[in-house]
Amino acid sequence: MAKQGEEMDSGLPVDPVVETVFKDVKLKRTKRLMVLVIKDDQITIEKIAKRKTNIEEAYGYFPETECRYIIWDVEDNSVNSKRPVSKLYFFTWCPQLANTRLKTLYSSQRRKRIGDVIKGAIDVHATTMNEVKEAIGEKVEPDSDEDENEDW
Repeated sequence: MAKQGEEMDSGLPVDPVVETVFKDVKLKRTKRLMVLVIKDDQITIEKIAKRKTNIEEAYGYFPETECRYIIWDVEDNSVNSKRPVSKLYFFTWCPQLANTRLKTLYSSQRRKRIGDVIKGAIDVHATTMNEVKEAIGEKVEPDSDEDENEDW
């Protein structure tokens, strides 16, 4: 319980390395993406992708059954054919098969503490790969789960 005069903050601490690597993604452009995980009561880096990582490879960083935060620098060649335009995304990834308690935890923490670290990124909450693809402007294919439910 917070003492009188203290601000109550329920946000988890962010590992200081997150801000450093975020600058590598956003400013130095030496990394393509980073995957953050809530582990040991803090938000920390799980994986970092090299700048050469293409879109198809980046999709592999979104686990099927586990929640994550993913900061991804996507190059869009469709806007200007002379040079790619870089767009920075902050995904709160909570797939449909993830544990409900973890979905709630990731959703509630997404801007409490980490928002200060990742300023300037486009904020996206996604539960399916189609939502991720749609957010970055990729072609979206019909969801196979929806096709299966049509027989009901």
